[in-house]
Amino acid sequence: MTSQPNPPLLLFYPTSPVHVTDMRLVIQHMPEWRFVGILYRRWAKRTPGLDVALRQCEIDYLELDEAPALANELPTDTSVLVLGTAVDYFALDLMAWAKQRERPIVAIEEVAQLALNQRDMNNYDAPFDRFFLASAEEKHGYVELGYPVDKLCVSGLLANDRFGQAGGDQEKNIRERIGLGGGENAIVYTTSPLKHRLRIHNKDDWAFRESVLIQIATVSRRTGRITVVKLHPNEDLKTEREKIQEIIPNAIVIGREIGVDELFSITGVLVNRGNSQTCLDAVLRGIPTVIPACGLRTLFHYDGGAYIVEEMCNLAEAIETALANGAPDSSEVRAKHFYRPPNGVGHFIAREISALVGAASPADELFWNWLIKSMLFVGRHDRALQLSERIESRTAWQENVRIALKAHAEERLDDAVAAWRECIVLDQNWYFPHYELAHGYQTSGELFRAIEHAHKAIELHPPFHSLWHEIPMCVVIMASLRKMGNADGATNQLNSLEARGLVDIVPELLIEKAAQLSSVSERLEEAECSLDNALKLLNDFPVNETTDGHLSERAAFQYLDVAKRHAATGDRARSLACLERTAIIASRIRAITEPIVSQSLELGRQWENDKDLDGAAKCYNLAAETDSVDHRSRYVLARVSLKQGKFYNAFRSLHILAGIPNGPEQVVDWMLSPQAARRLFAYWPATPKSILKPIKLSAWVFAWALQRIVKSGFHDFFEAATVLLMIWMFIARHFYHRLSADFVGIQRAFRALLSRPFRQSSSIYHVTRCPICGGAGKFEYQNKLTPLFRCRKCDHVYARELPDDKALSTLYGDFSYWEKDRCHQGITTIQESKGWETYLNARIGILERLRLLECPSTRTKSVFEIGCAEGMLLHALGKKGIAVSGCEMNRAVAREGMGQLGVQILTDPFENLELPRSHFDLVMSFHTLEHMRFPTEIFAKAATILRPDGAILIEVPCGEEEYENTDHLHFFCETSLRLLLNKFFVTTEILDNSYTNSAGVRIGSIYGFGRGVRGLRSPKDEAHARKDPSGLANELISPSTETSAKTGK
Repeated sequence: MTSQPNPPLLLFYPTSPVHVTDMRLVIQHMPEWRFVGILYRRWAKRTPGLDVALRQCEIDYLELDEAPALANELPTDTSVLVLGTAVDYFALDLMAWAKQRERPIVAIEEVAQLALNQRDMNNYDAPFDRFFLASAEEKHGYVELGYPVDKLCVSGLLANDRFGQAGGDQEKNIRERIGLGGGENAIVYTTSPLKHRLRIHNKDDWAFRESVLIQIATVSRRTGRITVVKLHPNEDLKTEREKIQEIIPNAIVIGREIGVDELFSITGVLVNRGNSQTCLDAVLRGIPTVIPACGLRTLFHYDGGAYIVEEMCNLAEAIETALANGAPDSSEVRAKHFYRPPNGVGHFIAREISALVGAASPADELFWNWLIKSMLFVGRHDRALQLSERIESRTAWQENVRIALKAHAEERLDDAVAAWRECIVLDQNWYFPHYELAHGYQTSGELFRAIEHAHKAIELHPPFHSLWHEIPMCVVIMASLRKMGNADGATNQLNSLEARGLVDIVPELLIEKAAQLSSVSERLEEAECSLDNALKLLNDFPVNETTDGHLSERAAFQYLDVAKRHAATGDRARSLACLERTAIIASRIRAITEPIVSQSLELGRQWENDKDLDGAAKCYNLAAETDSVDHRSRYVLARVSLKQGKFYNAFRSLHILAGIPNGPEQVVDWMLSPQAARRLFAYWPATPKSILKPIKLSAWVFAWALQRIVKSGFHDFFEAATVLLMIWMFIARHFYHRLSADFVGIQRAFRALLSRPFRQSSSIYHVTRCPICGGAGKFEYQNKLTPLFRCRKCDHVYARELPDDKALSTLYGDFSYWEKDRCHQGITTIQESKGWETYLNARIGILERLRLLECPSTRTKSVFEIGCAEGMLLHALGKKGIAVSGCEMNRAVAREGMGQLGVQILTDPFENLELPRSHFDLVMSFHTLEHMRFPTEIFAKAATILRPDGAILIEVPCGEEEYENTDHLHFFCETSLRLLLNKFFVTTEILDNSYTNSAGVRIGSIYGFGRGVRGLRSPKDEAHARKDPSGLANELISPSTETSAKTGK
């Protein structure tokens, strides 16, 4: 017997509950088909009710997070893809996925019609294989806008199939469900979603809605009719109900629980803005409809069928007229905007979709060009670059776009500008090169050119979603005008945007408003208010971490400017308040930490000079909390505490400061003149064994303090006393550690006699600070080779002495180390076996759990493993179609693995490898990082070779039982591993893979996962990172041992 072929599969991406209920009208005419919905979680958060609608309509669906999952998650036997929108980048990725498999793509027009949306193409500018339209009028409009006529098909709206379905029983049922009772039909107000940051193209704001409700309340009192307010599905019912019932106390406010079609049966008059499908349906059903247009042009202005109100004060009268006279003639509206095939819209669309099955629909040049442009339209430079690189035979336009995007990603401004200018020559009507050039010229200071290209970008923008790019261009224009000294021009531009109701809902414009207001001292508080509102919008309506982080940074710098201007006017309290708000942002964005600390110290100094010690202490506290490693803040805080008589607080601050490596030295250098600091440099202890230098240092500082007190007439007494106390505490700690080190040395010598480890003379790197955060450490444990110290800040435990390259080569130099390491796993050979199966299942399991093996839809996934040993995991991943490579210091093991498994393994240390920038999708390492001397350097190198959206997965052992393992140089905990991840990655997560045994000892490992590289560094920065990641390397090694390492002694 031959197996029956699978029935055809329709894949459907809805973006509202209405799409789902309408699609059910098509499904019922396709009984032989299978149907699968796609629920994009990020969109579903903004559009509640999608999952409920899919379940109610009994449609199976997949829940997806991001585009990389498409290739693995979507059914490969899809016959047709139906889209509810093409305006978000997830839909664009779906289209790319379908076209690569030559599957037809279909759209069914609903509320986003040209007639209802001022001829705005809105969601439907994509090159669909079939586009079903509401009417012949719609088709005529799309043809005029240049849409290919052979792709258009007039089907009517699916909502038309529901006409005439309501009856008397339904009316009674609806009345009971909403609590309307008997009597006359209600005044029904169906709202439009309010305009906010994520919906800047919406027409209504709360002020407009409030005006409508006040007018309806008047009619309700006069006529005795109940008001029913039907909220848009995306609105919060509880919040809006409270606000509405403050205006109309007896109003019935409903949300998604009642459909609009059901509500028509109890509607006496409908109030609607006029640009929605609800309004058109009501007019076609003969329901009296009133449109508070107030300047918004709708199809009903031209074709009749509704009462139009242009002045809000006339709305109540129009509603009463509609109740008294009934609906106006709607014959012209019906003739132009209503169409229903003989067998219904759902039947017609089902038949047309069925005819598309088996028809190959490959992607051509026009499709790829449109897709690249659309990805750039929604801000996905990274995806546009991936798509352009995916095309094998690129046209001149595609190649120049690729060059421009590549230069943009690598921060090569001049190259990007040149490529975008070439794109203008090849496509003179495309707005985007001008958009990029406006930003580029603003960055380079060519302000006239920036303004010129910004205006050109606005002029050439396509006729939909124009505000997405007009607003950033207006910000470029206003900022450039301000820098050129044309404040009036910038203000006029802002006023025009304010008149359009945009400033108060867009953070970029509020930040620009603050910049303009802060130039006038009398309006500084208004500038603060604008910045407060901008941050509230960023918090309430987040877009993504990159965009929101950039805007938060701009807001923070503007706060600093306002704080500085407050201080200049003498209002120090307001200045401090601005700095405190900025410090909150600094906890997420480190770039603004130094300016906050500097301004806080300066403001505190002013207060301290005026004898306001409480105000000074607040400023210094703020500086210390903002940057815990800025030693100046602790010093001045101790000085103020001494002046206040708070001796315990002063001694505590100085005690902490004295224990920070290089802390006292940095403070003294900051206070002294450069000449005095250079003179004093020779007296700082060079090694823990120094005796004379600390004594000389104490004598020199004592003499300096005495001289300072005498010369100032005791005015600088507290300054000199604070420095002297700090130095004395530092010296006391130095001698204490000298004695402790001698005691530990005796212990080590005794242990060395008992066991002569091979590495006893090779530990020439002496670590003095935590290699993760730079904090001070305290003694934790002594193993056979080295003392282990625990960081006081991040709890990281690290070896105090590190082996040199020669010692590492000896340790990992032959095959016996591999045999010892693999033996406890039941693995004895580099051949597939049961032991290997268990090993690989664990490794691949965590990778799959974190969705790290999902392949990009347009290219091969690329993976690099640090410390890959024989390469068995890489070999297994290579069988899955992944491009794999790795590095392994044990050359013998690497050679054996390459010979038997055929994988590419590099044998130099990872930090020394020359690897391509921004190339890999995933860097992984299992039980390797704890063996490496400088983990921060490893992460810095990994960040440079990962793509901007790449990921890293690290597994390290945990628990105190590991302390005796002398091969391990680092002992991570959740805090230290997360801190390391957060330095280089946007999204991080720690997964616990450990347990506590009966003796209370923790055994096992932890995984560190990071995704999204923080920023893109220049090649110069990358070279510096390879030599000295995070700027700590030289400070982590004590001076004497550093010299020894360099000379090879």
